[in-house]
Formats: sequence, structure tokens, C-alpha cells
Amino acid sequence: MAVAAVKRNLTFVWAKETDPKETYEFEFASDTQWSCVRNSWQGPKKFRVRYDLATSRIWWGDSYFLDAIELETKADRCCWYRVSDKDNPKKRPSFVWLRTAKPGPSVSQGKGSGPGRPVSAAPSARPTEFLTPEAVIKAVAKKQASQALRPISEPPSRGGTASKDASSALKVDREYFARRAASSVASPPSPEVILDLEQIAVIYKPPYWKCELPPKDVPLQEKTSGPQTLLIWIKDKMTDIDQKLFEEEFNPALSGTGFGPLSHRIDQETSGPLLVAKTVGAQRHLKSQFHQTSVSKQYVCLVHGKLLKQSGTIDAKIRTLRTGHMSRSEVSSAGEWAHTDFEVIATYNSIRPSQAEAGFKGYSLVACRIKTGRTHQIRVHMLSLGHPLVADDKYLSTESLQEDRPWCPRLFLHCYRLGFRNIKNDPELVICPLPDDLKGALVRLGAAEISAHASDLLFGETSWQRDLFRPPATSWRPGTKVLRRGAAFIG
Repeated sequence: MAVAAVKRNLTFVWAKETDPKETYEFEFASDTQWSCVRNSWQGPKKFRVRYDLATSRIWWGDSYFLDAIELETKADRCCWYRVSDKDNPKKRPSFVWLRTAKPGPSVSQGKGSGPGRPVSAAPSARPTEFLTPEAVIKAVAKKQASQALRPISEPPSRGGTASKDASSALKVDREYFARRAASSVASPPSPEVILDLEQIAVIYKPPYWKCELPPKDVPLQEKTSGPQTLLIWIKDKMTDIDQKLFEEEFNPALSGTGFGPLSHRIDQETSGPLLVAKTVGAQRHLKSQFHQTSVSKQYVCLVHGKLLKQSGTIDAKIRTLRTGHMSRSEVSSAGEWAHTDFEVIATYNSIRPSQAEAGFKGYSLVACRIKTGRTHQIRVHMLSLGHPLVADDKYLSTESLQEDRPWCPRLFLHCYRLGFRNIKNDPELVICPLPDDLKGALVRLGAAEISAHASDLLFGETSWQRDLFRPPATSWRPGTKVLRRGAAFIG
């Protein structure tokens, strides 16, 4: 499709379908140098995009593309697809933008603009609709003090004095748990390098560390306060990484500031190994493996209730809704393909006698192997079976969350096994045993009832006792560098 026609179809103000306050505008410095400016609560951000004339596709990084021919027929919608769906005739869009404004009569040549960018009243007035990043961060920090653990929905009020008393007690409990969470976040364990290879590294992400790049316009003091940013640690400690990888434009996210040299991410309270690319070539090599679903990832989680089946597969589609800096997912026929295999390791009875008397069904320790990496995939898939994860502050009811947090201080979800291919295409396997805070939660539950597995194997390949609880003395474990050296010396 001709470049001029594509540029004409893109020269509008576009609004994100799930959050109309987040808008996008394309800029064209030349026929080959294109960019897109996102206006959101974080302020304006510019990302490079490129047009592939041979396939008539506009690419955002290497992960998402827009079909220019489709845009010609559906001029009011920009549909972005994952690269894994490029040959799928029944592909569903990952993100949709809606056309909201017509191009202006003139073109601005000022700083931050390029030929082809429209100038109209709507774009010039739009920045006043957003809070400054500093104001947003202060507001979020203030709100977290009392509502850090607020679930998606509140239980319906039954009215009367009793309801008011319960509401007051609920507020006190929330503030108490928020302070507990804040104290954990204030001094989280530090990341560690598990495996250092040619052009690729594997690091351990402890709980409470964020994976996204901090916004550039946030003061350094605020970047280093609160939840720690993993990419700041990587940039300070891993000096052999190509600095180009830390630019937002290289590894952008349509719903965030980008992930730098990280090839994937996990939730803030989740722990486990992450792949880090040291070079541009290594990043492409790892991204290709994720797009082909050839990276093996296994997790362990603790869920409410006892599953009816000891093993199975969940392939329900997942749709993610993003509003500003908040994300939540749900099972939906309009979502994207997601695949989770699960096997029950053990079950536990109720933690208090009063729970057993009320018909409480205990807990299940479950191993999950995922082929896809949708947002909150394991949390949402287990919830779809009626078994939400323990201490999940997004998907649990208020009452369950209040009961979980005193004995399990964070979301019980940990990645313990990661398989991939190195830069020479040889297989690599990283084992990450269960961290002490989650082991402590299991100890508080008491004796487990081991699942009726024919052997110690999970998914026919993993010894759950060795991988999770009893690794060899010389194997990597968080915070055991000195002990491992001593064990190797004695051995």
C-alpha cells in the first residue's frame, strides 16, 4: 500500500478504546522515519514505529503490528495485533484505538513535532485533562496508605448500624494490612544474578520489585522510593548490557513505559527468574522464542479450596482491561488464547477450627505450566475454576483477603522453573526454589496431605520435592551465595 495513503489514514488523533483519556498521534519526519506520541496520565511519550511496505504493516517495536490495508477499510479503528498472530486469519486485536479528531489544516514544525502532525484545538487542549506525573504519584502514594489492598469489588452493604460498624472495622483492618505491606516493600530482598551467559543473563526477581522502566520525568528520589524498580538495579549492577536496550523506544509497551532489556515480566508481588538480554541480537533471539511459545515456564501457587481434578488444562481466553496505570484481566470469549496446565502437589486443611466448622474447604498447592504469558494468566485461570490464589489483592473478596494476609504476607505465586535456548541455540534450564516467605506461609498451615501422584514428578519431568523444597546444597537459592561456596569447598 502506498506510503502517502497510509500516512493520510493515520493522521488523526486516536483514543484508546478501554481508556479514552489516553490518546495517540502519529508523526512523520520522512517516508521512513515515523513515530507515535502517547498522551496519558504519565505525560507525553514518543515511540518509534516503522512501516513495512512489502507487507503493508506498521510495526510498534517487534511485538505488535497494525494492518494498513485493514485500516483502509475500517478507517475509524486502529487494531494492533501480536506478532504471533501475523499469519492467523482469525486473529483478534490486542489493543484498539478509536479515531476521535480530524487532522488540522496546518502542520507544526516545532520541537517534538514532525511533518504530517495535525494541529487542531483538540490536541492542544488535551494535555490540560491530565494530572502531572508528580501529582499522580503523590495521589497514588497517599491512596495506597489506606487502600493498597482494595479488591476489585466491595461486598454489598446490608444497611443498618451493624453495617456501619462492620464498615469501620473493615477500614481499620485495611489500614493495618496496608502498613504490613508497606513495611515489606520498604526493605524487599535484593535481586541476584542466577546465570550469566554470553549475551544473556537470568536474574532472580524478589517480590515487591517492579519490572517497568520508571517514567523519565519522575524525580530520582521518587523513582527509588516505594516499590523498587528492577531495571534501575539492572542498570547499576549489570554493566555489560548495551545501553540502547534501556531506551523506551527499543522495547516499548502499549500500556506502560517499556521493559528495557527484560524479555518478559512477572507481577510485582510474584517472585522468580527473568531473562535479561545484554545485546540487541540477544533480545530478538529471546523474543522469537516467546513468540513461538518455546520458553518453558512453571509456577507454584497456593489456592483456596481443593480442586476436583488432580491435573488438567485450562485454555479459556483472557481479556485484559487497562485504565491508566491499573490492569485487570478476565476470562472472555473476546480475549486472547491462553493455555495453562496444572497439577495438584498437596492439600491443606483449614488454618482455624472456626473455618472448618463453617464448611471451609482448605487450600491446594498447585503447580502450573503456561505456554502463553497473558496478564495475570494463572490468577485468572485458577479463579475461573473457583479457586482464587491466596493473598491475591486484585481478585479475592475483602473477607478472604483479610484472613489470608496475616499468615501469607503477599500473593502466593512463584516461578520455580524456566527453560530457554541460549544465544548458540543450546537448551538452558534454571531452577528457582520456593523462597522463605512462602515456605513460612505453608509452615503456618500445618501438615500437608500429599497428592496421589504416581511419583515425585510434575508434568513428567520435574521433581517437586527437589525443585521447590530440597535443592542440592550447591544449587542456587536466594541469599545463599556464601553457603553455596562453603558447600562446594567442603564437597
